[in-house]
Amino acid sequence: MSDDGQNNDRQTIDTDVVIIGGGPVGVALAILLAQRDIRSVVLEHHDGVYPLPRAVHLDDEVYRIIHRLGIGAAFAAISRSATGLRLVDSRFRTIATFDRAEVSASGLPEASLFDQPELEELLRTRVADFPAATTSWGWRAEALDQTSEGVTVVARSKAGGELTVTGSYVVGCDGANSWTRAQLGIATTDLGFEQRWLVIDGRCHASLDDWGGVYQICNPAQPGTFMQIGPDRYRWEFRLDHDDTRADWNDARVRKLLEPWISRAGTSPVELFRVAEYTFKAETATTWRTGRALLAGDAAHLTPPFVGQGLGSGLRDAENLAWKLAAVLRGGAPGTLLDTYEAERKPHAIALIKKAKMIGTIMTGKALPARVVRGAAMPLASRIRPVEQQILSSVSPALHSDNPGAGRLSGSLLPRVQIAVDGSPAVVPIDDALAGGVALVSVDGAVPAGAGDLRVIGVSSAGTPGEQTLAHWLRRGKAQWAIVRPDRTVLATGKSGARLDAVSLRLVRVLTPTL
Repeated sequence: MSDDGQNNDRQTIDTDVVIIGGGPVGVALAILLAQRDIRSVVLEHHDGVYPLPRAVHLDDEVYRIIHRLGIGAAFAAISRSATGLRLVDSRFRTIATFDRAEVSASGLPEASLFDQPELEELLRTRVADFPAATTSWGWRAEALDQTSEGVTVVARSKAGGELTVTGSYVVGCDGANSWTRAQLGIATTDLGFEQRWLVIDGRCHASLDDWGGVYQICNPAQPGTFMQIGPDRYRWEFRLDHDDTRADWNDARVRKLLEPWISRAGTSPVELFRVAEYTFKAETATTWRTGRALLAGDAAHLTPPFVGQGLGSGLRDAENLAWKLAAVLRGGAPGTLLDTYEAERKPHAIALIKKAKMIGTIMTGKALPARVVRGAAMPLASRIRPVEQQILSSVSPALHSDNPGAGRLSGSLLPRVQIAVDGSPAVVPIDDALAGGVALVSVDGAVPAGAGDLRVIGVSSAGTPGEQTLAHWLRRGKAQWAIVRPDRTVLATGKSGARLDAVSLRLVRVLTPTL
């Protein structure tokens, strides 16, 4: 259901969750909620998709979320797999090349490059499939109030219409300059990074790249990044000097900067459709929840671009939050379950921010230690496969857990393998087999005491390749079974006959009402 905001009437809508911000994080959250029969209203002040690309990269873990949103095949058609990372000096001589595998162990590309407006179009088309999701394009939120019983948001359209939305919770997905965060009086914590960069997006039908990965230009005077994000779409980013501004970069100066690439185009014109100044920051909101109001995406955290995790972190927020909101609103879980959202996601986001800062310092730093690492250590690392894999690894830190009895795999993601389910000869990704619920992945019939009627995905240590992978993963984690949450994160593990600890059992009962 959608509302284009073109009328000037006064309207009132009652819903479960009010989502302020209709970018990819807000729309993804609406889809994930609707898949659980949770109603939402998305308020977005832009009428259409923001036309210029911002995020350009997702890793294989976030690609899993894309599949769960129901747009996996469509995303594959608009994205391309990045072949790796290449460090070049100021004269474009290769310092080191880190090659990626075509696909990760999950069966998905380790790194995918794409045009964000195309992804947003896919999300807007998908959300329209769900009657539970109301999208109100062209409506700007102007007032937010909350009580112990619920929230009220008043929005206004460009045509002068007024929309009052009431609900149980509100989630601000409205970006770095979040109106929601400001209304809630939430401050931000500076994590020690701020740089201004010139971001250039262009189009050319000729090939400007014969490799297909991401290039990092390790020029201390003006570091930069280059990548091809589509069949004819290219992205350049260059750090600005302290005194430089966007106004100093006319078309001639920009094209001179891009001459090493433009010279490859031959007679094919290179169209530059955006040249913009961006300030990259590292920061997080001091709190991600105030009463019935929560923050997600850039409203909650900002990361430098060097590991391409900005949008990915926001989509992880949406998935973590969606099942918890559903458990509270429909499953009888206490509202305190929502406190685990920040407790889990904030340390995770900060860990990725720190990684981005470290990589950025190595790639672009002017200081002697960074130059030594670039010139000596990185070429050596690129020739040692285990080190190369670690540098390119897309495996993110495990979620923080306050439950020491949950096992060493707690907080990590269940491997995405192909398995057969319920005697079917066909194999499917385990994410599809789990659907949206909680399940027990059990090797050779091992089950915990107290699991009751929990759905069991049984695998054999001598079974199919996917089953063997799961069995090996559990053995390395000193376990024979794993209880997996709706977001494919491991809740708890143990050995045959072991009783679920009290914390895990309580959450399992909330998520599985039949127990």
